[in-house]
Amino acid sequence: MDNGDKDNSPDDVAETIRIIRSWIDDDADAEIDPNYSLFESLDAVRTSNRKLFPEELKGVSW
Repeated sequence: MDNGDKDNSPDDVAETIRIIRSWIDDDADAEIDPNYSLFESLDAVRTSNRKLFPEELKGVSW
């Protein structure tokens, strides 16, 4: 199959792997706030009064 692209050199592949590993390491070093709730944050910015993640359904549907 010829898609017009040249094959990646071993150096290109090694550089790509190095970059991805550095992203993974950066993510692993990030501190996560244990009090952070994605669901509460999403509900807080809604313009509607209806919550996407009502507390009474926690553990039931999400």
